[in-house]
Amino acid sequence: MKPLSEYTRSALELSEKTTEKLRRSTHAVLAKTEKIRRPSAGVDKKGTAAGGLVSIGLILGGGVWLFLGKTLWALGTIAVGVISFLSNRSHHKRIK
Repeated sequence: MKPLSEYTRSALELSEKTTEKLRRSTHAVLAKTEKIRRPSAGVDKKGTAAGGLVSIGLILGGGVWLFLGKTLWALGTIAVGVISFLSNRSHHKRIK
């Protein structure tokens, strides 16, 4: 029968190998997701433009709700539109 310290040593070696494999696979996944998280300049520009149009649409839609007398809906829609617009403007300045 093997001494207990030899079993401990083999378990420790196996654990270290597994930890190293996991570390390498984690770094590989992080490298791949970095590409996904950062779109190309063209896609980023088009997305910002589309977001700006949607936010203006929300502001105008809120104005229509206000005109129709739906004050709560109007204020909510206008607030979301303004927040979206400010966020898009901030992003637009950052990518320039």
